[in-house]
Amino acid sequence: MPSVRTGGAIVALALLPLVAIVAMWQFGPGEPLISFGSEAPRAAHGASSVGASRNAKLKLLTEQYVALDDGISAGMRSGAEFAPMEFLNRELQREGSKWRVRKVEGLVADTYDIS
Repeated sequence: MPSVRTGGAIVALALLPLVAIVAMWQFGPGEPLISFGSEAPRAAHGASSVGASRNAKLKLLTEQYVALDDGISAGMRSGAEFAPMEFLNRELQREGSKWRVRKVEGLVADTYDIS
């Protein structure tokens, strides 16, 4: 009987670090790696979402703005902020896009659909 207790204690001690690793993996800092389906998505935009495609379009328009304008900010030149809202909306209208930009702060743009 003592060998069974000793074996059980050894197994418990061997599994304890594994349980600790799994707990830190799930509940530690950063994104949880195991999802239970009830949480809202944590990313601002998924890889194929409307927001991601709009951000890509705004980045492209900003690159065009940087190529055209001499008096741009260092943040815009480095890709840390979008072009001015007026330029973005003018280009979106020119291209016939069905959405516009309401507000721009750095690389965060509030967009809306038009009819």
